[in-house]
Parts: sequence; C-alpha cells; structure tokens
Amino acid sequence: MLETIRKYSHSPIVKGVLIILAFTFLFFFGITDVIRKFTGNDYVIKVGNTKISPIEFKMEKARKTNLMQKKDIDDKKITTELVHQLIWETIINTASKDYGLIVSDGTMKKYIGSMSAFRDANGRFNPNLLRGFLRKIQVPEEMFLESSKREIKTAILKAPFAGVSLTSEVQLYAEAKNEQRSICLVELDPKDFEIIKDPSEEENIKDFFLEHREDFMIAETRSFDVLEMQELELEKKVVITDDELRDAYEMSPSRDEASFDDLKKDLEADLRREKLESITNEFSRNIEDDLIADSNVDIEKIAKKYKLKLVRVKDAEIDNDKSLAEFPYKKDIMNVAFTLDEGADSSFSESLDKNKKRVLWLVHVQSITPKHNAEYEKVADAVKNSWTRAVKHNLAMDVVNEWISKGAEKKLSQLAKSIKKKVDRTSLFNREGKCVEKSKFENIINKIYTDAFKLDRNGINYIEIDGKIFVYQIDNIYTPKIEPKDLAEAYKSLASDIREDMYQELIGYLSKEYKVNINHEMLKQNNEEIDSNIDLF
Repeated sequence: MLETIRKYSHSPIVKGVLIILAFTFLFFFGITDVIRKFTGNDYVIKVGNTKISPIEFKMEKARKTNLMQKKDIDDKKITTELVHQLIWETIINTASKDYGLIVSDGTMKKYIGSMSAFRDANGRFNPNLLRGFLRKIQVPEEMFLESSKREIKTAILKAPFAGVSLTSEVQLYAEAKNEQRSICLVELDPKDFEIIKDPSEEENIKDFFLEHREDFMIAETRSFDVLEMQELELEKKVVITDDELRDAYEMSPSRDEASFDDLKKDLEADLRREKLESITNEFSRNIEDDLIADSNVDIEKIAKKYKLKLVRVKDAEIDNDKSLAEFPYKKDIMNVAFTLDEGADSSFSESLDKNKKRVLWLVHVQSITPKHNAEYEKVADAVKNSWTRAVKHNLAMDVVNEWISKGAEKKLSQLAKSIKKKVDRTSLFNREGKCVEKSKFENIINKIYTDAFKLDRNGINYIEIDGKIFVYQIDNIYTPKIEPKDLAEAYKSLASDIREDMYQELIGYLSKEYKVNINHEMLKQNNEEIDSNIDLF
C-alpha cells in the first residue's frame, strides 16, 4: 500500500486521502494538545516561560507517592507539597540556566543510581527497575531525567549554605533552646464581679436579647411513636414438618456423607432461620401496608392488632432522648425521627434490645414544631442570666486589660493585691511545656507554654479556661548549664534552620524575577485541588 501511495503521490486523489489521514490523526491523537495550547490550558504550573504540563505533574505526583512512600498521606496535602516543590525547583532550574549551571551525564548517572527504589537485592543499580517504574507511571525517560536535573540543581544551589559559620551563634542558640521559665498567675472568675445597679437595666437586657436573638431560638421539637416487634413472638409462628426436613435432606450437598439423623439438627436450624426470615418480612410488610393505607392512621389500633410494643414521645428535641431511656438503640430512633416529614412512617429497622435479642422497629412522626424565634417574655429569665454573664465577663476583662497595660512597670502580685486576689507560682517548664517538677498547673502550662516563651521578662497575657480567666506574667527565666551534648545538638539544629532560612530567602528573591502562575482549572480536571490563596513563599 505504501509503495502505491509513493507511486501516485502526485495524484490529486492520493493528496486528498493523505490530507484526510493527517486530519484524522490530528483529531484522534493531537487535537487535545492543540486546544490546550490555544486556550492556555497546556500547563499546571508556569514559571516565567517554563511550563509544567499536566502529564509532567502526574509523573511528579507518582514519584512523590512511590519514591517517597507517602501513599498514606492526605491527597490534598501531597498536591500542595508538590506544587511548592515544583515551583521552587523550576525557579532554580530557570535561574541555573541564566547562571550557566550545567548537570553532566556522570552526575545524572550517579544521582539516579543512588535511588534505593532502583537498586536490586545486592544494592546495585538495576536499569530494569527504572524502566518498569517509568512504564508503570507512563512517563517518557526524557521527562524523568529533566525532573531529576531540577532536583540536582536545587541541591547544588543549597550546598554553599552548608559552609555558614555558626561559632558565635551556637552558644546563644543552645541557651535559648534549653531555657526554662516559670510564671505567676491569678485566677479571675467573672461570677465574682458585682454589677452596679443601672436604672435602665431592663432596657439593656431587651437590647441584648435583640442583638443575640440567635442564641435564644426555640429548638425544633417532634412528637412521634415507636413501634417495636419482638422476634421471639414471631419465632412461635415457625412450624417445621418432617416432610420439610426430608426434602431439605434430599437437597443437601452433604447427603452422601452423613445420614438424615446426623444432619437433622443442622437442617432444622437452617429451615427455622429461613422460615423466621420469611415470616418476619411478611409481618413487617403487612404493618407497613396498613400504615400507608390510612392517612389518619390509628397507631394504637395498629399496635394492638399486631401485638406491638408502643412508646409515645412528646415534644422531643434532637439532643434529648430521655423519654427513650428503655431503648438501647435510642440514638438510632432519634436520628430516624428527625429525618422524616410530619405524618410519615419509617421502614422497619433492625436492632438488639436490652436482652441482646433481635427486634424490628419503626417510627411514625405525629407532629413537628420547627425551630423558631422565642418571644422575649417566654425566655426573659434565660436572657437576663446570659446578659448578666456577659456583663460580668466584660468587667473581668476590663481588669485584665488594665493589668496588661501596666505589666511592664508592675509585678502581677502588686496588681492582684489591689483587688485582693491571690497569686500562684508554677514550677519551671521548658519550650515543649514539660515541667521540671510536678505541678498542679500542668493543664494551664500545657495551653500557654508556646506564648510564654514569646513574652519578654515581666510580660503579661491571659487565657480563658472553663469560664475562668487566668492572667499570667513571666516570673523567672533560667538557663541551665549547657553540656557538650546539648551544644552538639544545638549546632545541628541551628545549621539546619539557617540553611533552610537562607534557601527560602534565595527562592523568595528569585521568585520576584520569574512570574509564577498556577492553573487551578487544570488541577481540578486532574482531581487535584489546593487552596487558591496558598502562600507560596
């Protein structure tokens, strides 16, 4: 056929066929890429003029989940980390071209050969493992090599930071890291504050009600009936004849291996189970049909007809199931009752009663009172109590704010003395919140230790716990003797922190030169979503 086409290649007919073939090939194999380029959707990330295509993004995602073994991490988190990584590596790659940084073939070979995923049982590089990996994720070798080059260039540009001298800083860093602090604190209970009588108090309370009406909404209530059917009652209806047992034996696959008498007990249990299931289904279906047949159904009449247990619940709230205390599955009943419409019936559900016996039950909703605004007169006491709590809390906070404003000049003990409050002191604790000695204030320390290490000496702050306000001030700052092992650990930690900070500074600087765009539409098409307001640098 090819020979024929070549022979008649100047023929108008052959030219027409070739054009059709070209367009067909383009339509089936290339039209998607062409459309993406014209619509500007041929990339997921764009740094300057460099684009990370959808297939490259998928390849990098596969590498991250396979090579870095992060399959158990949340998919959105992996995507967010990957976006950061690709932006930074692409910036470095783009900048390295401008700076003349070239990665040799020898460096590439050594880098890829060092990856544990491509080594055999003897620790040697196995190219077949690499080829298998690329086939698995359906990525060309050139694309994989380009990705590896970006990683190498990132490592090369990071390398100079390793030589930063830390001799003068490490001692101070170690001391700060091992520093311990204690606080003195005062407990303020808003309930102890007295409200000065205001002639317009009632008016203030009404204004408070109007401002906080959502807090005094009357919750939705429902009145409903629960019908319960005991399986034990239905078991009495099960009758098994000898003929049925004989027929079951004839149909049994174990007939040739055991006698009728040997199998009789098991056969009877199986038949009893089948018949009970059939009777139960028919019984529940008849009850449901009776309920559907009559729009003004008489639940008591239904319960009496079928000998069902009936429990009537009046004006129940979703979080209050006290009237259903006798039911072990009361939460299930409430969930069903609060999903039905008024006058509706549920289907039968299966549960276990207090004796661990199977029961079937359904719910019929009699009436629904929707959530609605309360009239002031009906909730006046609740409004007044809430207003009182709010006013007392504000009075307590006035004291707290005054103390904070004076904290730099006065000790908390002096400030507390003015309102006759006792000052407590904690034991020393470190930057992780661990106390040097056992302390009754460990619960408070566990909540404020991070902030406590941000405060200057005599700095004051507060925290609210279980309705009480705890005002605390830095009492003692102690630095234990720095041992050689502490110094060594501090050096490693400081070196890592400084290198990372310098690297981030470099990335931030370079990012200003190369415009960064994220195509969120392409991320969504690939079922990859990240926060559109993500802070990239």
